[in-house]
Amino acid sequence: LEVPPSASKEEITRSYRLKAKRYHPDKRISGNRDTTMFLKIKEAYDTLLERSNPSDCLRPFDNLLSGIRTNLRKKVREYLGDQRYESVENLLFQLGSLNLLDNLVNPALKSQDTIIEISDLVKNHVEKVKTEVDSNWAERRYRDLNDNISDLKLMENNF
Repeated sequence: LEVPPSASKEEITRSYRLKAKRYHPDKRISGNRDTTMFLKIKEAYDTLLERSNPSDCLRPFDNLLSGIRTNLRKKVREYLGDQRYESVENLLFQLGSLNLLDNLVNPALKSQDTIIEISDLVKNHVEKVKTEVDSNWAERRYRDLNDNISDLKLMENNF
């Protein structure tokens, strides 16, 4: 069809119609009613339209990365629960490169939403511990208060 690989659906359709009109067996001026070229054009058109529709096209990493948001959320909760703040810090640092995967999966990964969600999860945990500090101070539970303060210091050192 003589269209570039990045051609839009409109460009593909326009080129197809021009070629189909030119090579259609019923439109041929000469006595040769060979349909091979027309069938090749139709096949090329169908193939290009299939490939230009990203929602129908599977990509190599779809299955592997489809649940990454859920897995990241689960890992962050696990790390926060186990007070593995260094691991949380490493994960937060690596989240910035998640956008490189956006176009590798179908549907798109929406990495920015994932980054915001994971960051909010960590912020909410910090706020929860701060609230526990206030509550333990008010109720004079000094052992729990000491644990909360140690927890906050660990978080402060890591993020």
